[in-house]
Amino acid sequence: MSSFLNHPRLPAIIRVFTLPIVLLLLVEEVGAHGGGALQIANAPVGACLASVWLAPSSPRANKTLHVTVGLADAASGAPVL
Repeated sequence: MSSFLNHPRLPAIIRVFTLPIVLLLLVEEVGAHGGGALQIANAPVGACLASVWLAPSSPRANKTLHVTVGLADAASGAPVL
């Protein structure tokens, strides 16, 4: 076991595995978008379709409002933004 602990690549291995774990612990939430209630769905805007979500769905004064905008190519439906 002591030969394993004295291995010259051990610090590099620890860095490779520790950094992603620490970064995952620092992230509050991971998602495709911010969520919320869909307000506008696939509205044509030029060559794109736009969708908008609000969270919370009923905005209030002095509260944080999160707006998520998604753009898709009108011809293929593939995400643009």
